[in-house]
Amino acid sequence: MLPRLLLATALVLTGCPAGGDDDDATSYPDIPLYDFEAAAPWFECPDAFEDGTDEVRVFDRADQYFGDENLRDIRTEAELPTGDFAQVGLWLELRCPGGNCDDWDRAGSIQMAVDPDDPDGPWRELARFVTPYDRGMCQYIDVTPLASVLQGRQLFGSWIDTWVGPGHAQGDGWVTSVSLVYTPGEPARSSVIDIWGRRSITVGEVEPEANVQSQIEPVVVAIPAEARRVRAHVVTTGHSFGNTANCAEFCAMQHDVIVNDELHTWDGWRDDCDANPISPQN
Repeated sequence: MLPRLLLATALVLTGCPAGGDDDDATSYPDIPLYDFEAAAPWFECPDAFEDGTDEVRVFDRADQYFGDENLRDIRTEAELPTGDFAQVGLWLELRCPGGNCDDWDRAGSIQMAVDPDDPDGPWRELARFVTPYDRGMCQYIDVTPLASVLQGRQLFGSWIDTWVGPGHAQGDGWVTSVSLVYTPGEPARSSVIDIWGRRSITVGEVEPEANVQSQIEPVVVAIPAEARRVRAHVVTTGHSFGNTANCAEFCAMQHDVIVNDELHTWDGWRDDCDANPISPQN
């Protein structure tokens, strides 16, 4: 079995109008922003948020499992605040139903429909995670670059690639809670261009009909002239088993993005997993 790679990509354009006027005299409340940089690289959940923030619960202790009922992929609508926000954080918490989580590490994803009235259309990924072995976790991550689209009525999805459920010998699944935490303030004036939603591709093949290029179509994007900075937000996770040296998530892989024939490369490899605060795991 060849390694599988989960991929999602978007562009965040800073300096593009996203509502409001850069030259207005709007006054904003003086609310300290959460220090995501200090929380890196594990992004554990804080004990409390500053007064003046607005927390919207998207999923509230929702069951996710596979069994008589298939709750691997669940959806819900939420009404999000509108206005100017200096920061938006995403709170993701997984708990063990009856104290009995899924025994295995599973890929997971929090997503939002690009059009809330079209659930069969494209989806925008907000967060990617891998579940711990048989224990809960809580992560708080920065989604401020998406603030301009995290407003109004939206359709959300939560997916966990679990194959256990109530009464299963390897665990009962997961209980999922997701919140968005808004800090009002002067916004960055950014906009988002979606390129690829979450998809699974096979890596490790070199034949033209099976390589990475054959599985991902090029996308032409028009960058607005007023954009001051363009960031490519790429999320990848490799997961599988077997193949050469039982590679998959156990081997470093080079990732390439080609823009107008210019190559941009990173490896995304980490060597500090032993410091993971979500420990011990089974």
